[in-house]
Amino acid sequence: MNNQYGQNNPYNNGQNNGYNNGFNNSFDAQNQNFRNSYNQGYNPYNQNGYYQNQMLNNNNYNNMNKEEFSSSPPKKKKYTKKIIISLIILLVIIGGVYGSIKFYQYLNRKTRTFMIYMVGSDLESKSSQGTFSLSDIVGENIDLQNNNVVLMVGGANEWHNFVNKDEIGIYRLTSQGFSKIESKDIVSMGSSENLSYFLDFVYDRYPAKNYDLIFWNHGLGALGIEQDEVSSDYLSIYELDKALKNSNFNDEKLEMTIFYNCLAGNVQMANVMSKYSNYMVASEEVLYLSKLLSRFNFLEKVETSDTPYQVGYHFIEQSDSVMKLYNSTHTDKLDSTLSIFDLSKIDELNKKVDAFFNSIDLNKYYYSVSFSRMKLHTYGISQTRDYDTVDLYELVESLTPFSNNTSACDDLLSEINEFVMYTSSLNEHSNGVSIYFPYFGSDSAIELHLDLFNSLWSNKYTEFINNFYQIRSGAKLSIRSKTGKNINELKNEVVVNNDKISIELTDEEKEKYIYSNIYLFKKDKDNKYDLVLKSDDLTLDKNTLTYNYKGLLTVNNTIVSSFVEDGKEKVYAKVEKDNNNLSIIANINDKKITSILLDSGDYPKSSIIELDDFDSISITTNKYDLIDKNKLNEIWDYSFEKSNSKDFKTNDLTFDYEKVNLDDYYIMIEMHDSYNDSYYSKIKGN
Repeated sequence: MNNQYGQNNPYNNGQNNGYNNGFNNSFDAQNQNFRNSYNQGYNPYNQNGYYQNQMLNNNNYNNMNKEEFSSSPPKKKKYTKKIIISLIILLVIIGGVYGSIKFYQYLNRKTRTFMIYMVGSDLESKSSQGTFSLSDIVGENIDLQNNNVVLMVGGANEWHNFVNKDEIGIYRLTSQGFSKIESKDIVSMGSSENLSYFLDFVYDRYPAKNYDLIFWNHGLGALGIEQDEVSSDYLSIYELDKALKNSNFNDEKLEMTIFYNCLAGNVQMANVMSKYSNYMVASEEVLYLSKLLSRFNFLEKVETSDTPYQVGYHFIEQSDSVMKLYNSTHTDKLDSTLSIFDLSKIDELNKKVDAFFNSIDLNKYYYSVSFSRMKLHTYGISQTRDYDTVDLYELVESLTPFSNNTSACDDLLSEINEFVMYTSSLNEHSNGVSIYFPYFGSDSAIELHLDLFNSLWSNKYTEFINNFYQIRSGAKLSIRSKTGKNINELKNEVVVNNDKISIELTDEEKEKYIYSNIYLFKKDKDNKYDLVLKSDDLTLDKNTLTYNYKGLLTVNNTIVSSFVEDGKEKVYAKVEKDNNNLSIIANINDKKITSILLDSGDYPKSSIIELDDFDSISITTNKYDLIDKNKLNEIWDYSFEKSNSKDFKTNDLTFDYEKVNLDDYYIMIEMHDSYNDSYYSKIKGN
């Protein structure tokens, strides 16, 4: 899992770029030059100075009285005083000039300085999303008399605009566009040192009454943000905390932090930012990007009299307008959730979160808590299961029956409404702020989260989710030790009856049932098994688990591999144009592709691709080593290799379903229990 996130230490990548404040370096260099000039000009103990003074003493010896002789040479004493006085005057002048400059800057400081930290990653190199976003910032439409806009940009293998991929650039917005003011050698944009450098660079050069920080890139839920494609590194919340702590904003808080990132609107991220920012805007859900979704032009609406709330509201209002326009012209409707958080309320929120979760006896109610958690909407789950964030308000409501303190529930729900100043959502699940609760993620992903949280906090909630995971892990180990197998088996076999595929669960299996999947495989000539269908669209009636078979997805009469999750069907594929290809996830609805997401990393996929921009498409199939000595291979899920179908022209696609003879296919049903453990049926097939 550590390799998945690009670093061995999940919250401290060990990089030390050694950046110092550029202005201070320049000033120190001037002082050093002055000191060198002074020492060369006069040093009473250097060789030339000694002989000159000695000659002076000899010439005046006979003219001196005893009193003069017994004292220090009068001319030397007078000369030293002049030098010291001159030095003091010079230092006062230098200090005065420097102080005057700083005082002038202070008097002429602008209302706001917006600092944009943009890590391009695959969003830019693959689909130009950074270019699209920056094109929304038009200097002549923004009040640059009262606002600074400063950009640090890097972290992509390729840029499609003015940015040089071979450096880290800092740009200032003018009425003619972005103008480069600094360039650095390539370093990780996911390092705390680089972010600290940028923050201090801007703070020293572009003073303002208020500073607003905007992050742009992928989001990794409660783990962090800013995935750097060049270094395969990201900015964990630990490193984010370190970066801000080592900047000027450890003393002077940011006015507002806006996360132009997926899944950043969670309590864990808010806890870090509360030490350095007064307010925060972020999304619970994936924050989709497209050339049609323009958000950065919200800067055109910012006025000098605006409060932080109004600045945040401008961003949300602009996002809402483009999301609603997109949804009105596309079949697939995109979710959008954005909120403004009052970070001064975080301590009270934390107290009430701890009080509520301390009121639940997890040993007594583990199964009920697990089942309630499973039913909640998990953000980003259609793209990755590893980030495991849920709406805090919904979570509290679902777990209230298991609390022994009703007032703790009511107090927490009330405090959430205080903490969330404003929220806008296009789904029914979101109430403004999410929280990490481990459930669907892999064991390695959960352990990565918990290690990070345990290093940052010691509170009842962190203790609660640690205990939840320990109970689950302990149950898994107990079951494995009893059976002596690495794979759990369902007792009964799969039955095929016309268009119904079913399996009968035992009472014990049904009692711990949470959800299930069905898999259909086709054996190839190399004894590999092509996955042609995976679906979670099964129903449990009494003890019978049933899948209604409607056929296999075809493209131009060729069977392809498809996946049905949360009622949505999709294919993994590649699209190509001019010998450039992208890995994608294509959503299928009503026998046609309705939307395409970029699929080139382990982070949430948020870049919307238009099919018309490409010439051809091929569907990806996973091949598995499924069977080992007539039994399910214990590591079958990790044995896959990818292959692609033939290329289809994007302007000539026909989707349909073909009823095949299931006797020619291999069928397997997987059941997940309340400990998120898997149980597999015997594989039905020849």
